[in-house]
Amino acid sequence: MGQHVSLHYIDYGAPLRLAAERMDDRYAVSIVVRGRAELAVEGRRMELRPGRAAVVGPESGFLMRFSPDCRQFVLRLRSGFVAQLLGELLGGAPGEQAERPPRFAGAFDVARGPGATWLRVVHQLRDALEAESGVLGHPLLAADAERLVAGTLLMAAPHSETGSLLESRDRSTSAASPRAVRAAVDFLEAHPELPLTTDRVAREALVSVRTLQEGFRRHLGTTPMRYLREVRLRRVRGDLTTADPDRTTVAEIAARWGFVHFGRFSALYRERFGEAPSETLRAFGLGFEG
Repeated sequence: MGQHVSLHYIDYGAPLRLAAERMDDRYAVSIVVRGRAELAVEGRRMELRPGRAAVVGPESGFLMRFSPDCRQFVLRLRSGFVAQLLGELLGGAPGEQAERPPRFAGAFDVARGPGATWLRVVHQLRDALEAESGVLGHPLLAADAERLVAGTLLMAAPHSETGSLLESRDRSTSAASPRAVRAAVDFLEAHPELPLTTDRVAREALVSVRTLQEGFRRHLGTTPMRYLREVRLRRVRGDLTTADPDRTTVAEIAARWGFVHFGRFSALYRERFGEAPSETLRAFGLGFEG
């Protein structure tokens, strides 16, 4: 692609075990498009499949095992280039490297959210290269393409400097945009059963925690965790109204939606709906009689 970023296709056609002590001053992003692979790095094991990608840093040794049908493409990025781009994104002068190079968390989701956005960028540039049209033949355009791929990776894949990066991006605004708040709301509505934190939701919305909290306060008059609690209460009530009271308990339904302290849950439910959850279950469960 250029001086700092390269793209490689790998299709072994047989089971394979690959080990390396370090990545020779490059980050490597493994993107499985068929089959599966298992990656072990720094004591962590991750399964890679379509929809999941992983970043291995230059300081890390790794072990990978590939299924016979595994096909992947690997993006390799020079570590100095990534550190320089991070430094600029954090507000440094052009060419100034970040004080700390990013240490990526490992695997991340490329089927939806920020990871999917980054993967679309990669696919578009890959298609342009495969077309051999010469569109990216000019060195300046190739350099811009490299910056786009590396910059969106820094925004999409969790790493040690993600918090600082989001704070820097949001420094000029006091609240998340309606679009970011909507992205967070959509995520909360889609996954209320998960053990979510404000930090996790902020990463999904590509804003800092402080910015997300201010955005929820300004646009919704609440906080992300209170909104999540409201979603969970609505899901519990929905399940209670369709459950058979002879086969299901309130505690089972509450636990299904992330409520682990039953007494606290019961108080919240009564405050929200004006009745105990057991009353809801009994009232709507009458339809199962006879």
